[in-house]
Amino acid sequence: VVDFLHDMSVYWKKDVADADDTDALINLQNAVGGNKEYSEEDIMKVYKNALEVEKMGLPDEAKAYQETYDKNREKYGGFTAFFQALGENPTFALGTTVGSMGRVLRTATTKTGYERGVKGGVALGGTAALVSPYAAPVSIPLATISGVFGTVSGTMEQASTFQQLMQEQLSADGKEFTPENIRAFLENDEVIEYKDPNMGVLNLKGTRAEIIKRRSIRRGIAIGTVDTFAGLLGAGVTGKMATAGRGAAFTAKSITATGSAFAVGGGLASETAGQIAGGQELEIGEILLEGIAEKAVALTGITTVPALLKGKKSYEINGEQMNERKFLDTLSKMTDEEIAAIQDKIKVINDDFTKNRFLRRSNIGTYMSQVSPNITNDQERRRIAKKQMELDRLRAKNKNKKESSRDTRLEQKIKNLQEEINSIIETYDTQPQIAPE
Repeated sequence: VVDFLHDMSVYWKKDVADADDTDALINLQNAVGGNKEYSEEDIMKVYKNALEVEKMGLPDEAKAYQETYDKNREKYGGFTAFFQALGENPTFALGTTVGSMGRVLRTATTKTGYERGVKGGVALGGTAALVSPYAAPVSIPLATISGVFGTVSGTMEQASTFQQLMQEQLSADGKEFTPENIRAFLENDEVIEYKDPNMGVLNLKGTRAEIIKRRSIRRGIAIGTVDTFAGLLGAGVTGKMATAGRGAAFTAKSITATGSAFAVGGGLASETAGQIAGGQELEIGEILLEGIAEKAVALTGITTVPALLKGKKSYEINGEQMNERKFLDTLSKMTDEEIAAIQDKIKVINDDFTKNRFLRRSNIGTYMSQVSPNITNDQERRRIAKKQMELDRLRAKNKNKKESSRDTRLEQKIKNLQEEINSIIETYDTQPQIAPE
């Protein structure tokens, strides 16, 4: 146990330290091809940080994984070699996940990562707010979080790729990674052509520094974009599963499995897109490690560990004890109004996720029971109930404010919602059953 915890701490510390020079690397990139001077402070930061990370070394399992992978890749191919190496060193995947989380968090706290993350979150959240009234509703908080994560992820990859490519080029030239050689590389004005190993249309021409700058930016944008929309899409789908009403019975395990599937797919897609955009030869081991070890394990750990810390779950309807599957199947055959009628006879212990799902349906059912019986379409009744719930929430929010601080935009929202409810009801030639305030 002590050895395991020590290894995990090494992964964490190493990756956190590796992201410490994010600002310096981005500053050097910004100076490439422009009239800016290369800051000696930034160069020294990158150099000293690389030395510090190198001194930390890697846990034995990480070394063993790489040795097994390299040995078997030539013989069996990257796909088989990856699973052989991972099978022999199972905790390597968890260590990679721990390190990746540390790297993302450290990047997010750097000046560049923080500023870009805020801008990315505001941009996507603002876009969601604009398109929601005209398209399928988009969760603004979810869009904001996805924007922050995707932007930070892209920034992290842009910085680390720039350093990696610079080290690889210096090594290929037979030079050490020193401050003098770093500056000489950045200031080298010889124009060359870089031939992309995957697509000819991605060939680049410029100085060595300009080429690796563009490759790094391309990779960062590709990974950041895919991570953003993979997270947005995956969370959107699992969110709909979690709030599904009558006729659906998704267990917590099935929702988690779906989320993990999106995480794996997004991880595989982002790394593949990143390698192509960055002008790198496709490395199946890195693609699989990104998709399976980093993204999937992280998501599964976040969603299942809290549940394991709780006591035994139990479910009951009308005094009958049942398992989660039967409980959800039974509720899926009931309308929201039927659930509301027997809410006090439904009990869920040690499963807040499922409890909140049934309470949400019960709450909607309570509102639906107040809608005119002349409206027989269940979907329309549900639609009116949801709008009325939101209307009551906004009214309560507005009521709690002092007269002098009333928000005119909030009052306009309240007015618009009431008009929408009345408009729906009027199509059924009846009067509102829930009177305006």
